[in-house]
Amino acid sequence: MAELADKTLGRYRLEKLLGRGGMAQVYKAWDPNTQRYVAIKVLHEYLADEPGFQERFSREGTLAASLNHPNIVGVYDFDTAITEAGRVSYMVMPLVEGPSLRHKIMDVGARGERLPLEEVVRIVEGIASALDYAHARGMVHRDIKPANILFDERGTPLLTDFGLARLVSGARLTESGYTGGTPAYMSPEQGRGEAGDQRSDIYALGIILHEMLTGRLPFEADSGPAMIMKHLDEPLPSVRKLVPELPVAVEAVVYRAAAKRPQDRYPSAGELAAELRAALAGEPISRATRNARLRPPALQRAGDALLFGAVALIVLAALVLIFVLNRGDAVAPSVPTPSAPVAAMTGGAVPFSTGFDDGDEYNLGWPLSQGIFTQEIAGGQYHLRSMLAGQAHTAIFDPVFHYSSLIVETSATLREPSQPDSGYGLVFRYQDEDHYYVFAVNGRQQVSIWLRQGGAWQELRGSSDTWTFNEAVAPLGQPNHLSIRASEDYIEGFVNRRRVVTVRDDAIAEGAVGFYIATTLRPVEDVLTDVVFDSFTVSTAVPSMTG
Repeated sequence: MAELADKTLGRYRLEKLLGRGGMAQVYKAWDPNTQRYVAIKVLHEYLADEPGFQERFSREGTLAASLNHPNIVGVYDFDTAITEAGRVSYMVMPLVEGPSLRHKIMDVGARGERLPLEEVVRIVEGIASALDYAHARGMVHRDIKPANILFDERGTPLLTDFGLARLVSGARLTESGYTGGTPAYMSPEQGRGEAGDQRSDIYALGIILHEMLTGRLPFEADSGPAMIMKHLDEPLPSVRKLVPELPVAVEAVVYRAAAKRPQDRYPSAGELAAELRAALAGEPISRATRNARLRPPALQRAGDALLFGAVALIVLAALVLIFVLNRGDAVAPSVPTPSAPVAAMTGGAVPFSTGFDDGDEYNLGWPLSQGIFTQEIAGGQYHLRSMLAGQAHTAIFDPVFHYSSLIVETSATLREPSQPDSGYGLVFRYQDEDHYYVFAVNGRQQVSIWLRQGGAWQELRGSSDTWTFNEAVAPLGQPNHLSIRASEDYIEGFVNRRRVVTVRDDAIAEGAVGFYIATTLRPVEDVLTDVVFDSFTVSTAVPSMTG
């Protein structure tokens, strides 16, 4: 497009080029009728020659001009003019001379900082309010990005460019190569060539929220098509891996906002903003948001082909595995001798249960890894293997789900050639890597229960022995069915349906659940600890599940 500074469009005198993009150039201009400066967005000439463009321009210009909201940069006027370069169409808008959100993020990043959390919430609330207002009037933006969020002299966030993405959606490819949207913020459905709806705007706002919280884009690629494929196929990176101090609930809000499937996102931008503020304040968030954490892309793309009920969604969210490495002494105190056999344990509601069977869709919720500590699912087993000497590992299910009174069960086998001293079992009431309970057995037919608190192990029976032999425990190479029942301060441990421990402890009232393995201090040539878990079930001991 030719330079238009010092030219006239209609009654407007263009004075200065402010910026340019794939669809338009933006000029500072003088309006002699109103005696004020305005911003004029001049669309590229090739657009005006597209079939049907003038009709779309008139329609979208009228709709954009009808928007009147404190967080939207409105449209004063729109028209088409003949210039030396040919026919051009333009929109006249208020002149906002403050920075864009893109510049704000870049500026704080250059200082090694991130936007303050309260400012992040304020920006999301403002843009969400603008989106809800526009969506209620049938307007979808389709190109939400930091460059389209401006700030006035009072710091109010303002959303600009309403209607432009749809305006060019029927035209030839823009200079950036896409008919609408920006690849770094483009929803999966837009990446597949669909028009997108209000939930596409919510996805883009979720990506922007991720960027504001971490200071970087969640996906990076060398080209637009490669970026689009990442939005289609790759799970959203965890914000807490980059900013560990963020609450888990905030991460859940981001995951729901930027879910791969539109139906899994927030139904409105306002609900996103409200839950973000609640999450940062430590207030409860909805179950739908808690369930949104790290849904596997394969399931998100499956859409209606996988008809999960509400319980299945809870199961899928619960089966998100977060690994925490706890370095230090892997041995722990002992427990008492066995009592008489007891009946099979029963509980109330079953939040989730899996047998790790081939084809079980819940298996997709388990991440896999390679290296000296590996995890894999195959042949109906969840396999944990470690070659780190003298280490305790916890495999914790989604910590958003907390239980106070529960029954948790598993069937597991310590496989040869593991060291017989290797321990394995159940983690419950997990708060963080230094605060949780463990109930475990080892390959020497020994059993133990302990509390990890403040980075130290505490044996809960007061025994001087590290582990206690118990005839209920099967030896190395044979399976053991482990169960833990915890209600308030009363804790019972079972091995192969026999009660082997009863303790009272209320140091931790509730928390998440998961697996535990511990390696011996004596290294071997290859394998230290190799455990397979054949099942995992959590049920409520009494109806008091929280979280």
